[in-house]
Amino acid sequence: MRYSTYINNQKCLDWGLNANQGALFDLLNQAVSWAKPINLHGQVFYWVSREKVIEELPLFYSKPDTVYRHFKELDEKGLVVYQKYDDMDLIALTEKGKTWNEFDLHAVSNISDSNPTLGNKSESARKQIRNSSDSNPTDKYINNKNTKDHIKKTSQKIAKAEKFEFHFEKFWSAGMRKVGKEQALKKFKSVYESYNAEYPTSLEDFTQMLIDDVAKRLRLKQFGFDNLHPSTYLNNWRWLDDYPQEPAGQNMGKIPSDDEFADNGTWGVGRKLNVDPSLIPEYLR
Repeated sequence: MRYSTYINNQKCLDWGLNANQGALFDLLNQAVSWAKPINLHGQVFYWVSREKVIEELPLFYSKPDTVYRHFKELDEKGLVVYQKYDDMDLIALTEKGKTWNEFDLHAVSNISDSNPTLGNKSESARKQIRNSSDSNPTDKYINNKNTKDHIKKTSQKIAKAEKFEFHFEKFWSAGMRKVGKEQALKKFKSVYESYNAEYPTSLEDFTQMLIDDVAKRLRLKQFGFDNLHPSTYLNNWRWLDDYPQEPAGQNMGKIPSDDEFADNGTWGVGRKLNVDPSLIPEYLR
C-alpha cells in the first residue's frame, strides 16, 4: 500500500477527474519507477495490473472492474494510452498526461494578490507547528524511522512480487495452455505458500518441479492435459497425480548400437561355455 498519494487538484479540475481518478493517475505517473516496461510496436508501455492498483490504493479502489473503467476513461481523456496485451494492462502517459506535476505560476500569483492576509495566517500556523516540533524533538526521529521502515518494507514487498513473477513466467512457458494468466499468477503465489508450509522448498525448486512435471505429462500425452487450464492445474495440485503408463515397448530392451558386447541373437551360437556341469539344471543338459 502506498504511504502517501499526491493529487494535483488544479489538474483534476482542468481535466475533469474525480479524487479516485486523481489518485490513480498519480500512481500511473510514477509507474516508470516500479512497473515492468513492455515494448509494444516500438512504444514503451508499463504493465500496471488491476490487482496492483487495488493493493496500492485500497482507500480508492476495491474492484478490478472499476480500475479497468478508469483506465479506459483516462485513455479517452487523452491522458494515457491504454493497451490490453496477453492478459496484461499496459499504460503509457501521453504528452498531456506528462504535465501532471506542472503548475501555473501566474495562477498562484493571482491567488496570493487577491488574498494578501493568507500569508500571515500561514506564517502563524507554521510558527505553531515549528514550536511544537522544537518541544518534541523525538517526533522527527520517530517519523524518519517510520518512513525508512515503510520504504524498506515496500522495497522488500516489491522485490518479492518481482521474484514470483520471474519464476511464474518460467512456469507459464513450460508448455501448458496459455489462458487466464492473471488468475494463474495469483494461484501460483498462493499455492506455493501452501505447498511450502507443508513441504518446505525454495521457490526455484518448486518452479522447476512444476516445469519438469508439465514436460513429462505432455511427453506421455496424458489425456486432456493439453487443454487443462494452468489455474486448475495449480489449484488442484495436479503435479501429484499419477503419471499415465509409458507406451508399450518405449525405451525397453534398447542397447546402444556401438556396444561391442551387444547380443544380436547369435552370441551363443558355436560357443563353448566353460561352466561346471553340476551347476546346469538337468533338463537343460
